[in-house]
Amino acid sequence: MTTLFRTTIVSSFSKVLFMKRVPLVLTVILTGFISFHNKEKSTSPDFIGMWTLLKCVAYQADGALIYPYGEHPVGQLLYDRKGNMMVEIMKPGIKKFVQSNLIEGVADEVLPAYYGFIGYYGSYKIVPDSNLVIHHIKACSFPNWVNENQRRYYEFRNDQLILKTSLIGSARYELTWQKIE
Repeated sequence: MTTLFRTTIVSSFSKVLFMKRVPLVLTVILTGFISFHNKEKSTSPDFIGMWTLLKCVAYQADGALIYPYGEHPVGQLLYDRKGNMMVEIMKPGIKKFVQSNLIEGVADEVLPAYYGFIGYYGSYKIVPDSNLVIHHIKACSFPNWVNENQRRYYEFRNDQLILKTSLIGSARYELTWQKIE
């Protein structure tokens, strides 16, 4: 065999091996990237949909139980397939403002309205292999949470979603949601 012939065969063989390996290597890289990307933005069919608030309780550090939005709060929680979420919770029975313009409320009207409501929206991700969902807040009625992550520990029990917080101030909150069909 001539050197030129042997070089041509080896070169052709190397090209064939290279061409067969490139798709395999690309597949492995892309699979890893997609897997990592999906873990970062994971959602779950169990979460997706609209939920109505059944109960919101706060367990104080001293063991006392309080109802920060009353014993029969109202609220809705929405998770969508694209990783967006929003929530509003309100204490029912808050008095209406005397003025019909929302920016003309006086302190006696504004304070109960503020303390009786929380609302925010943003994105969410479910941490794989855990019972943790993270809400990344884009806008919130409590400005300290804007651009922050709020961690919620979750469990599904009897067709309900239970979300629990770590300590917020001196209390740990537990919210029970029922999916709206």
